[in-house]
Formats: sequence, C-alpha cells, structure tokens
Amino acid sequence: MPLRRGRAARRVTAMIASLTIAIIAIVGLPTSPAHAHSRSSAIYYGCGSNYNVVNDGIRTITWGGEVWGEVILTYNPSTGRNCVVTRKIKYHDVKTYTDARLQLQNDSNVYIDGGYYYHWAAVSRPASGVCVAYWGTVSTRKSPSEERYISAGNGRSTFGNCG
Repeated sequence: MPLRRGRAARRVTAMIASLTIAIIAIVGLPTSPAHAHSRSSAIYYGCGSNYNVVNDGIRTITWGGEVWGEVILTYNPSTGRNCVVTRKIKYHDVKTYTDARLQLQNDSNVYIDGGYYYHWAAVSRPASGVCVAYWGTVSTRKSPSEERYISAGNGRSTFGNCG
C-alpha cells in the first residue's frame, strides 16, 4: 500500500505541475510576437493627453523593405504645443538608439529627444502660430561603442503645419 500511495501522490504532483505550466503558458506568454505600442498609446505616453495627429503628420520609417517605425507630428490646440513621437516597430522591446526631432521656423535650434529607448522617443515645444519641420530615427545600435549599425529615419525637412 505505501507504494501505491507514493505513486498516486507523484501522479497528482505531476498533474498539478503540468496544469501550472499550462496556466503560465496561457496567461504569461503572448499569443503572438511582441507588438509595438499602438500609435495612440505612443502619443499619449510620449506627449500627453489632447494631442492630435496633424495633416501630413505621419511618416513611415523603413529600411530594406521592412517597417522599423513611424514618426508622428501632433498638436495640442489647448496648449499650443507640437509634439513629435518616433514609435519603434521593428526593434520594439529592444533598447536601441531612437530619436525624435522638432524644428520651429525662424529658430536655429533643433529640439531632440534621443537616447536608448525600448518603445519611442518624443519631444515637444510651444509652437502656436509657428511652422514646424520634424524627423525621427530608429537605429540598430544598442550601445554607444558599437562601430557598425544601421540607422533609418523619415520626416519632413520643409516647414509646414503653421498652427
């Protein structure tokens, strides 16, 4: 009898372990590869609330036929601020160099948020009544010491969206 009880206990333990592994697999693992944050969540977390995508405000960042991300120009009418978000798609959840750039007409400065980010970079400036240009970059570079890397970007170098 002690042998049977041991087998039964081992069987129950094995069933519980299998069930636990199945639950962890169902709950803890995504059903598909990691997806980039949605455009709206990148704008919300990068810029804040009440920002709207402007006309001609979305540019896709591609390299070698693959979409690496997108750069998005937004405007908040209640604050008069423009915000640029570079949202990563290809290297989402990988900390690589990413930047967002905004330039105001008649201002020689280019405002940049650049760094090693997992999801996006964002920069904003007061721009009520000012025309703007914008740009964003996603890179394969994971550290400043890397000698070989690829960087892809897109944006608009001409001034527009004079709001």
